[in-house]
Amino acid sequence: MNRRFLPTVAAVLCAITFGATNVLALQDGLARTPPMGFNTWNYFGCRNASRRVDENMIKQIADAFISKGMAEVGYEYVNIDDCWAQGTRDARGGLAADPQYFPNGMRAIADYVHSKGLKFGLYTDVGTSTCATCYGTGGLPGMLNHEQQDCDTFVAWGVDYLKIDFCCHDNRPAVQQYTKVRDCLRAAVTRMKDKVPDAHPIVYSICNWGEQEPWKWGDTVGHLWRTTRDISNQYGSQMDNLDKNTPLWPYARIGAWNDPDMLEVGYGDFATNYARARTHFALWCMSAAPLLAGNDIRSMSTQIQEILINKDAIDINQDTLGGDTTMGIIQGRKVVSGNSEVWVKLLKGQTSSEYAVMLFNRSNNSPVTISVTTDQIKSIGGDMKNGNKYEVRDVWGKRDLEDWTAGGTFTSPEPVGVNDVFMARLKIPPVKVISQYTCVNVCPMDVQSEGERIVIRSKTTGPMGIRIVNLKGEVAYSNQMIAPLDYSISTKGMARGMYVVDVINGMEQFRQKIYLK
Repeated sequence: MNRRFLPTVAAVLCAITFGATNVLALQDGLARTPPMGFNTWNYFGCRNASRRVDENMIKQIADAFISKGMAEVGYEYVNIDDCWAQGTRDARGGLAADPQYFPNGMRAIADYVHSKGLKFGLYTDVGTSTCATCYGTGGLPGMLNHEQQDCDTFVAWGVDYLKIDFCCHDNRPAVQQYTKVRDCLRAAVTRMKDKVPDAHPIVYSICNWGEQEPWKWGDTVGHLWRTTRDISNQYGSQMDNLDKNTPLWPYARIGAWNDPDMLEVGYGDFATNYARARTHFALWCMSAAPLLAGNDIRSMSTQIQEILINKDAIDINQDTLGGDTTMGIIQGRKVVSGNSEVWVKLLKGQTSSEYAVMLFNRSNNSPVTISVTTDQIKSIGGDMKNGNKYEVRDVWGKRDLEDWTAGGTFTSPEPVGVNDVFMARLKIPPVKVISQYTCVNVCPMDVQSEGERIVIRSKTTGPMGIRIVNLKGEVAYSNQMIAPLDYSISTKGMARGMYVVDVINGMEQFRQKIYLK
């Protein structure tokens, strides 16, 4: 949200240096991919008379998740930002929703959102007042000195996602305050279990605008952390946030996300300039950033809707590479700077690495053809080798292009428009399973994978050559021998995946593909 920022004071910084660490992110099963949903702040703001945030509006947003196809592609969090609370705490010091806007309270809103198969998010602040009211009169209550009480309340209300700002924080170090809230949230789940049977952990969004370097300590405190100041609906603001977030890729991994702020797709510079809207969304997808829509999704245009629910782009954003050992490679990277930028993101494939490639006409005054070399793609990791063939999926064109072979240059099929992108997924072609074929007559053999061995069964004995090759062309086993009727080969030392088994005797060749699980 917009705010006047407190000065950064060296004295408030922690004495401990929090460096990059190999400790895994919070192991609570939450936010295993970048969170997807909606937040009220960017478009609706704080008690805007013409853009009212109230109980009915939130229910309509939840309904729109379903009717606009957003839930189907992964959007799940319906988040209310600042200005939902009553101005004073109740007689017991607890938080309460403003009855003018939420007459039935927050638990009723959460129950409605949950009834749609979605999740409910809310906002608060580590300080004495929330950011929208911190510097004026009539401040809305923050958490300071009420941390455990408020955490208990959020759990009781069924909150699934909590964004916590950093205003009016009484010069407390960010890591100290946010860690305290983390511990209170954990304790609340246990404390409230008897009263609230559905008490559950909450996705925790740290929002201190990149001050005090949250990427260096946020991974064991929250699930995502803001790396930038607030985004606006102007192209320059979006690019500024992008540039601040881009070099922080070493800190992102499963359950721990760099957050360059919410999406402005469908609002301001991104309302009718569809090239910029497409680019904004593509850059956030490549950056493994949270995808929190900030427009009025109830009335968005068809063009904006198609951008926000582009499944190919979302799959690139939500790709996990299959585990927690991905520190530093889960976020896409810019490999070429300048007016014609090139971005590459490593993706999980069935048998080999796949890649997302984005060619971005950042500030050229006319359309331009943009290329990326094989070495530039390889520079971010994975197992690309010259000669590998890749299927090419045009993300925004929603079409399959001609296959591309690594070793050369990958070029946009058409010039990329001003402030627009070409985005593609490079995918290993699927394995076509051929059970067997015969060179001479009918093969009197069959091959089976049994436990940790491959068994070759033949109806005859005699000289036989056996070779087992993985899909990279690497030989995993080779032998020439007088084969018995049944021949067993141990697979304990072989990596899991697809292999081709070739058996050759004096009369014929037999081939079968085996998948080792």
